[in-house]
Amino acid sequence: MPVNMRLAAPAQNAGELSALRDAGAGEVYCGLLEPSWRERYGSHDSMNRRQGLANLQSRDALAALVRRAGQLSLPVFLTLNARYTPPQYPLVLDTARYFEAAGGTGLHVSDPGLATALREAGVGLRLSVSLLAVCTNRHTARLWAGLGAGRIVFPRSLSPREMGLILAAVPGMEGEAMVMGDLCPLIDGLCRCYHGVGYRADPSGGGARRTVPTFDTTFTALACDAWGLRPGGMPCAACRMPELAGGGVGVGKLGGRGTPLAHRLSMLRFLQECRRQPDTDGYPALYRSCFGTECHCYYREAEP
Repeated sequence: MPVNMRLAAPAQNAGELSALRDAGAGEVYCGLLEPSWRERYGSHDSMNRRQGLANLQSRDALAALVRRAGQLSLPVFLTLNARYTPPQYPLVLDTARYFEAAGGTGLHVSDPGLATALREAGVGLRLSVSLLAVCTNRHTARLWAGLGAGRIVFPRSLSPREMGLILAAVPGMEGEAMVMGDLCPLIDGLCRCYHGVGYRADPSGGGARRTVPTFDTTFTALACDAWGLRPGGMPCAACRMPELAGGGVGVGKLGGRGTPLAHRLSMLRFLQECRRQPDTDGYPALYRSCFGTECHCYYREAEP
């Protein structure tokens, strides 16, 4: 039967929103990397998990995106999903207040300290626990619920069944899971220990590789360097969406911040067509017809 799951797509500017909505997006998310942050902290991923042009570049651009999303009835979440130092909190909080005043919907966060600071500052935006927070058990989920979070973006190391068990243990918590467009399938969030070092000495990230040599096997085989090693094409979880939805996961997340609009639209159209199918049997053939290659699943094989 058709899958009841809202699709959340990354947006780069206000001009993309009509096309994203028409292709199947029920929600969008974005990042911001404004000049005041770049001047103090650089253009890498210290503001949120994506660098440079994967983000909107000004508050005016953010306000325009939120305004257009409101006209299209699209919720907008802003990613403030790094971990911050105390001197950074004032600017991060100011950004959150600006986003709220502009009409934004919610924030993807991974820093418990930021969640506390947002609550103490009276920011009323919805809080979503970012993929980077690595929420993998009910105790962590309850901690975040106590900090005011109403949604969890689950890492792909969990199976759909495990996600459902966590949601069942925290009544009222909404679930979100990656369904297409992001490469790293097994180390969601944990890559911060890898990408997050070495920038000052080596902006290319090569210093990080030397700093954590024991991580190289995982990195090369399963994560950002692994594209050429994959047996299939762009990874997705289309065949697992019925299980995800059945366990209470109501939002399917697409990766791809910073990728061309045509790429994101192709993913949305594929998933939208999958949602209309009476069962999952035809998904692999549909994938081949859309992308010209065999599919590759994010999640572990179905459990008995």
